[in-house]
Order: sequence, then C-alpha cells, then structure tokens
Amino acid sequence: MQLRLIAENLLGNALFYAPPDTTVEFSAEKSDGILRIRVRDYGPGVPDDTLDAIFTPFFRVDVSRSRKSGGVGLGLNLVQEACLALGGAVHAENVHPGLAVTVTLPAATEIPVIRRGES
Repeated sequence: MQLRLIAENLLGNALFYAPPDTTVEFSAEKSDGILRIRVRDYGPGVPDDTLDAIFTPFFRVDVSRSRKSGGVGLGLNLVQEACLALGGAVHAENVHPGLAVTVTLPAATEIPVIRRGES
C-alpha cells in the first residue's frame, strides 16, 4: 500500500509538471539489499533553496497556484512519511532540466504471501 502511494504521488507530480512532448522517466533497481526508485521529469524543477522544503506539509513552490491547478502540498510529504515508515528515505534534486526524486528503501529478501483468510 505504501509503495503504491509513493509511486502514484511521484509519477503524478512528474506528469503534472512535465512539459508537453517530453518524457517522464521511472526506474527501480534492487542492489545490495536496497531498492532504489527514481522518477525524473523534464519540467522546470524547483528553486534550489526549496529542495528540502518540498517535503513539508502544505508547502507549495508557487504560492499563486490554486488548489484547482496544483493540489494542497501534501503529496511529497506523504511520500516522505511512507518512506520513513518503511525504513527508507527520499531525496530530490534539480537535474537541469527537471526534477529527479529518488526513494531508497530496504529491499525485502522474500515476498510475503498472504492467503485468503489470513491477515
């Protein structure tokens, strides 16, 4: 459930800010017990001095944006909280052009199987 929240929020933001006719890149790799998920767009990025603040609840880079056009500023905070709950972290960086957000999580050594009637 938390991985889905992370992926949906990161991809949703990237698609929203990606200019028309550009790509959004999504990658996931497991190495040395770490799962790395990276989402990159080719949009405007964010001011360098706000890179840490974008994970703060209700923070929005452009204060003139309305809720109708850009949300309330909770998506990246939810991503950060989900990462922390899973024992991981999230980091954003401007990649000129665009923004790249990388999530690092401990990789499961086994995939849990839940059968009907079990919880």
